[in-house]
Formats: sequence, C-alpha cells, structure tokens
Amino acid sequence: MPTVTTPTGSVCSSLLVDEYSDDWSSLWWVRMDGHGRVVDDPAEAARAIAVLAGGYEQYSERPPAGPVLGRDIARWSGWRAADPAAERAVPVPL
Repeated sequence: MPTVTTPTGSVCSSLLVDEYSDDWSSLWWVRMDGHGRVVDDPAEAARAIAVLAGGYEQYSERPPAGPVLGRDIARWSGWRAADPAAERAVPVPL
C-alpha cells in the first residue's frame, strides 16, 4: 500500500472518465484538472467516506481507514462524438 504524505506546494492532478462503445458515434470523455490534497477537515472526510460507502456495500460494512484524498477542480474539458460541432476539447469555465 502506498504511503500518503501531506503534499506541499502545487500538486496538480487530472481525472479522466470516458465511455467506449463499438458504436463510435456514442464515444465521449471528460477530464477534470485540479490540485490534489489530503483532506484535513474531519467533516469533509466523513462526507466523502459516506458517499463512498453509499455506493459500495463492502465500504458500508467496513469503511476505509486512513487519509482521504481530495481534488479541487480548476478546469473541466470534454468531447463527445455525437456532437458534430465538437471538433476539439473545449474547457468549461467553473
């Protein structure tokens, strides 16, 4: 298991989610860029663990211990094949 240390300075991170299909007209992706951090606020950490436990039975029975990692999103971008106007990824302002 990797060790988590408190990040110092700027810790940039990205999360990419996509949908693949043999029907290429239904392809899409979205990317969230931001700054990663270890969540220090106990209430925020508890909310994150509750959301995780609500989606996965094994976590509701045995919530994970240890630090919670968060991401403060600074920029969204995405693309979908079904949109004929989408020729490139366009950032979405927050």
